[in-house]
Amino acid sequence: MTKTLTAHIQRKHAERELFDARRTLSHLINIYDSGKWHRFYSEDVFIKMVRQARESVDYWTDVLSKCDPAQRATHSRFIPNPATALPKSGH
Repeated sequence: MTKTLTAHIQRKHAERELFDARRTLSHLINIYDSGKWHRFYSEDVFIKMVRQARESVDYWTDVLSKCDPAQRATHSRFIPNPATALPKSGH
């Protein structure tokens, strides 16, 4: 029981972290597409933030993929998944 509960809590935590990472990446993509990123960040800082957000999404996706398939939460399909492509150059 305790092992199952611990695994459930850890999975829920990973799902929350993945949700937050995808939301952050989505926000960065939106401000890039709108061109507003120039107002808030230098190019180097913005590139670093996008890279960190993508790495975070990849990390938490990997963590969740290692969960026991029988114990995976069915609602994880509702975690938003923004476009994962790096911003296009030219803005």
